[in-house]
Amino acid sequence: MKKVILTLCAVAALAACQKTEIRPYVGDRSRPVVFSVENIYSIETKADPIANGKQVGIYAGAPISKDNVAFNVTMTSETAGTLAPAVTNSLLWGVGQTTQATNFLAVYPYASERTLTGAEEANKYFEYAISDAENVDYADKFLTAVASQAPGTGETPAKVALAFSHPFAKLLYNIDNQTDDYVAGVKISGIHRSGKIMFISGAAVATGDAVAAEDAIALNEITPNASYMTVVMPETSAVNPVVTVNMVSGAKYTFSLAAGVALAAGKVYTASITLSGSHGTEESDRTMLGTFTVTDWANVDAGAMTGGVTSEATKWWYLEGNIDEVGGTEDGNWNKHIPLKCIAPTVWTVDFYYAGGTDIDSGFKVRYAADASDWDDSWGKDVVIEAAGITAEGTLLQGLSQGGPNMRIDAVGKYRINFYTDTHDFHIYKID
Repeated sequence: MKKVILTLCAVAALAACQKTEIRPYVGDRSRPVVFSVENIYSIETKADPIANGKQVGIYAGAPISKDNVAFNVTMTSETAGTLAPAVTNSLLWGVGQTTQATNFLAVYPYASERTLTGAEEANKYFEYAISDAENVDYADKFLTAVASQAPGTGETPAKVALAFSHPFAKLLYNIDNQTDDYVAGVKISGIHRSGKIMFISGAAVATGDAVAAEDAIALNEITPNASYMTVVMPETSAVNPVVTVNMVSGAKYTFSLAAGVALAAGKVYTASITLSGSHGTEESDRTMLGTFTVTDWANVDAGAMTGGVTSEATKWWYLEGNIDEVGGTEDGNWNKHIPLKCIAPTVWTVDFYYAGGTDIDSGFKVRYAADASDWDDSWGKDVVIEAAGITAEGTLLQGLSQGGPNMRIDAVGKYRINFYTDTHDFHIYKID
């Protein structure tokens, strides 16, 4: 009987032990780190979520101590989603970790070569440089998120909530070009393009010197002759970027803020620029009197903008001959000059009234002139253009030569020429 009692006691003791074994997690094994995601969208639209399957790089501090672990994104709404490790169990809480918090940094898009630098966790970072046009577009989509989280004691650890934001600032320049010139490109100086992303904060911190005037960098073209942008490091102190608008003719506009401003991370700063002024109808009036007004940057009280034309075109394209303004009917004499308007990097246009005849001593030429005595760069061809043969799509005239003869049209009337400066050909159109 005693033996039976002892056996029953042993079974009861074993059952008690087994019951203790399945109590809530007490830290004798590792558990996967689980994330939730918010705010993973475009800085400008606050929409445009990233595509499923894109990857985020996760950096984890002690006691996990992992660098740049790839996680796949699954969006559950326009701005929120979940992350799953690209390799199962590639990021685990520490064995026995329950109340100790771990610092996390998440970076989108993922790049395998990024590793943290620095001995102390509080000062760790990786370097980042906005080096070229392609990298500007990449930086425009760049996001970071940070969190500090302990897993807790349950079987299912607490989720690490990540709310993404843009660590850089964006500069956008919208140009209303009311001149007869064309924007060839826009450059900027006085900003930082190199810096580091801090592990603890996810913030971008500018390093090194600001871009010097002689090293001004080109802005990315969004819309030709109209809209340009770049992405820069944020600034804790006021800066005053200098922006130079270069025209096809060689003219330049330069402007800046009347007073500097600190550039905040995650902000889009927009300047609306109006370029005005045009060339006179005579060569003596060829100088473009350029003026412009610029609005304040949209989301800061930036104050007024200052600047103006810093250099003018030394030469300009003209139509010269027995011509008049399109509204005229007079001969206008051979020395009548009408400036062409630049409508693309290598395309210049002009409307005119042809008042000449078909004789070789009348007609017109296209001329690239600095002053009235400059005949070195005139272009022509011994040809009589048949007005009746000019199609609605325009008739292409090729084979012009430098210093060539006058071109003629066999009927007076209103015409348009689109002249191509790279080939020295042109299309001619009839206009009402």
